[in-house]
Amino acid sequence: MGKQLNMAQIITSAGPDPVAITTESVGKTIAGAKIMGQGNDLVLDTSSFYRPTQPGSYPIVLATYEIVCSKYPDATTGTAVRAFMQAAIGPGQEGLDQYGSIPLPKSFQAKLAAAVNAIS
Repeated sequence: MGKQLNMAQIITSAGPDPVAITTESVGKTIAGAKIMGQGNDLVLDTSSFYRPTQPGSYPIVLATYEIVCSKYPDATTGTAVRAFMQAAIGPGQEGLDQYGSIPLPKSFQAKLAAAVNAIS
């Protein structure tokens, strides 16, 4: 992470070793979230962010998320929202760790891409 701030290492119920906040440890936390819902109506269960089950997952993560419609009455708005979300889950992820944020793991980005690409 780019800022080099001192952070606590946390011992969790998922393993005996303290976990430092790193791109990898937070990536494991994000990857542990369950995506529920049907079709492109995705609901993210973030309870694992605070009670990790995978060793090496950092247990204190604040999620930033967007809520968007899958269909807009105005095609121009739908196109703009889709373009924004495509940028946010794609190129917008690059370099985030240099600014103290953690990029979405590639596997998580892939799960979101189908829903984002279906926005109209």
